Amino acid sequence: MTESKDTLLYVTKQVSRLAAESLKTGDVNKAERYYRFGLEAATDLGDRKAQIDISRGLLQVYLRKGNYKEAEKLQRKSLEIAKSLKDRAAEAGALYGLGIILQRQGRYDEAEYLYNQCLEIARERGDDAGRSKGLHQLGIIAELRGRYDEAERLYRQSLEIKRRRGDQLPIARSLTQLGIIAVLRGKYDEAEGFYNDSLRIKEKLGDQVGVSVNLYNLAALAYKRHRFDQAEDLCKRSLEIRRKFGNLAGIPKCLSLLGMVSYQMDRLDEAEGLFRESLEISQRIGDQSGIADTLHILGRIEHLKGSYDEAKKLYNESLAIKRKLGDQSGIALTLAQLGRLSESQKDLTAAEKYYMEANEIFEKLGEKPNLELSKKDLERIRRLKEKT
Repeated sequence: MTESKDTLLYVTKQVSRLAAESLKTGDVNKAERYYRFGLEAATDLGDRKAQIDISRGLLQVYLRKGNYKEAEKLQRKSLEIAKSLKDRAAEAGALYGLGIILQRQGRYDEAEYLYNQCLEIARERGDDAGRSKGLHQLGIIAELRGRYDEAERLYRQSLEIKRRRGDQLPIARSLTQLGIIAVLRGKYDEAEGFYNDSLRIKEKLGDQVGVSVNLYNLAALAYKRHRFDQAEDLCKRSLEIRRKFGNLAGIPKCLSLLGMVSYQMDRLDEAEGLFRESLEISQRIGDQSGIADTLHILGRIEHLKGSYDEAKKLYNESLAIKRKLGDQSGIALTLAQLGRLSESQKDLTAAEKYYMEANEIFEKLGEKPNLELSKKDLERIRRLKEKT
């Protein structure tokens, strides 16, 4: 019996190793098969610690595939086991993983609560790596909520710990987030510096999925600067990596950005096809933020085509999701588009109302580029109203 148990334990460890290697090379389906086999074996052995460890790997598979329902079920089970073992480190790990899942689905309040629990456990244990992870994730939540000063402070606190520890990949992730904050503030040269510093680290480490993130961010930055050919090239490179590595959750963002580039280059049919593919994948994986963003863009397409009723329907569907998520920047962007739609329909009173709401939010968030556009919209509509 002992010999059989030892054999099964050995097999479980080897299977977990093979799963990790498969995930690293991008064979997500093979990794899932290995992890599932390993998890079943660990469960049969009654090895609860191994169940938590293997579940951590399987979680990465589910996140890559965008299978949030199974991921949440898996992490809640890991959390239950960790608590039964009174293993605070494992508990923090399960809380962190669960927070990532909830954040991906736009459940920001729940995710923020879990990240604060992680941070509390890390401080209790004197775990610097855990503290840096908790601070980083709380920074992301603050960023998503439009609290940019708070987000930057949290990112820099996290980065300081990572640099002390010499953790290169986590350092790269912090640099990426600081780049995003710089973009949101309209500091494009600063953002490009952060993105390229992060990209160099990830390329040196061979982190292809991480490289795809930085290529996407550089593409989005090029788009903001109206460098559409550059944006398209960078985004296609990012999309190629994401498809190769089975990163389903990251594909809709690339498709949407490519759609926006096509839109700007007057390839409208191509743009709409890309947006609808993005929406279909986002709906399939339950990515509420992705759904809202794509509905917004599809609204712009219908607006451009003169289908005003359909455009308004899509904008309002997007706005309802963004309000539910608490996505302040997204809310303001859609309000501004509703203002432009109302202006197209000659409803200047409604347009002014939407522009004022958008302007107020952008001013509160300190989003300089969007604020400048919003002010111009508001000034224009008021001049038009004076003439009528």
